[in-house]
Amino acid sequence: MKKNLIFLGLWLSGLMLAGCSVVPPHVYDQYGSIAPLTAYFRYITTLSPELLAKEGVRAEQTFKDRRGTDERIKLAMLLGMLLPQEKRDEARAVRLLDGYINDNTVENEVLKDYVYGLRHLMAKRQETAERENALKERYNALEAEQKGLKERYSSLEAKLREETARSREEAARSREEAARNEDLQLKLNTLKAIEESIRRRTK
Repeated sequence: MKKNLIFLGLWLSGLMLAGCSVVPPHVYDQYGSIAPLTAYFRYITTLSPELLAKEGVRAEQTFKDRRGTDERIKLAMLLGMLLPQEKRDEARAVRLLDGYINDNTVENEVLKDYVYGLRHLMAKRQETAERENALKERYNALEAEQKGLKERYSSLEAKLREETARSREEAARSREEAARNEDLQLKLNTLKAIEESIRRRTK
């Protein structure tokens, strides 16, 4: 079983990467039940987004009506890998496959290994998606924090400009006040000098 599992895992990986549905000869010869699933996988990858969406609805209804193994696996394929990203549900796809893997009445070990390989790939994809979402949320949080810091910096910069302008205005007023005081003092000194001159002449 372990040997079959490793083989099927490698084969499934190649299937996903290449979009190929070639059934391993020894599997096809002994277990024809895998052939329709791989053919279905290949067929689905050729559909347009509109037809793919319709196929998702059809597969959902077919599984509800029949609850068969093929219907379960096909729906899991769609939900876990083939539907557009916004319509996928990797968690449900994994649960669907677990329902088959954990069924003790299943006797087809190769098909179970095939399903386990699918489940492993979907679980990894789900983990990757969750990590990407977590990173995206973290990025958005950092972006919001950076935006807040920029706004705060802009506010502080504007406040600094206002305070600098106010300081310059106050400095200009101080210089003007000093000049007026100096002028007044000069005039006062002049008046005192005149007064002193008059006082001396009247003695």
